[in-house]
Amino acid sequence: MKKIVVLLLTMILSLVLCSCACIQHDWISATCTSPQKCRKCGKTEGVAMGHHWNAANCVNPQKCSRCGITKGNPSGVHSTKYGKCNYCGKFIKELSSEWSTLIEVKNNTAQAIMRAGQAINIAGNLSRAIDEINLFYSELERAYSVFNSNPNDFISMRKSFDTLLASYREFVKSYNAATSKSQRETCVLAMCQTYTNWGWDSFNVALKDYTQN
Repeated sequence: MKKIVVLLLTMILSLVLCSCACIQHDWISATCTSPQKCRKCGKTEGVAMGHHWNAANCVNPQKCSRCGITKGNPSGVHSTKYGKCNYCGKFIKELSSEWSTLIEVKNNTAQAIMRAGQAINIAGNLSRAIDEINLFYSELERAYSVFNSNPNDFISMRKSFDTLLASYREFVKSYNAATSKSQRETCVLAMCQTYTNWGWDSFNVALKDYTQN
C-alpha cells in the first residue's frame, strides 16, 4: 500500500513538473511589441505595451520614445512660428517689436534684480543696489508702454505686471520710511524676493501661444 502511495505521489509530481518548466518564473519586461516573457520556459503573460510616438517635426519622423523605432517622414513643422527653430536651426520670422521689447524686459529685469541682491549680499553696496532697482523700474515702464499702446492685447500679462508694480510701490514706501542702512538693505532684499516669487508664468504662456499657435 505504501509503495502504491509513493508511486502515485511521484507520478503527480512528475505531471506538475512537466506542465510547467519553471518553479519560479524569471520574467523579462514587456516591450512595445511583446508581452513579458519568462527567460527560462518562454511562457508569456499580459500584453505588449505598444509604441509611444513622439510627434514628427521638420527634421525627424515620428519616433517611439520607448524603443526608438521611427515611422513615416518628417512633417515639416518647426518648433516655432517666430525666431529660430529649435529642431533645424532655421530662422523663421521676426518677432513683433512688442514681443521683442517684452523679451528684453524679462531678461533685463531678471539681471537687474540679481545684481541688486548681489550688491547687498556680497558687496554691501546699497547705492549700487538702488541703481539696479531703478533700472528694474525703468524696464517695467517699457513693458507698460507696450501695454498702453496695445490695450486689447496682453490683458492677462498686464494684470500680472500690475501686481509686480504694486509691490514695487510698496517697496518705495518702505524704503523711504526706513531709518537705517540695514533697514533699507532689508527692503531691497525683500523686493528681490518678491520678484523671484512673482515669476513669469503669464508671460511664458502668452509667448508660447503667440509663437506656436
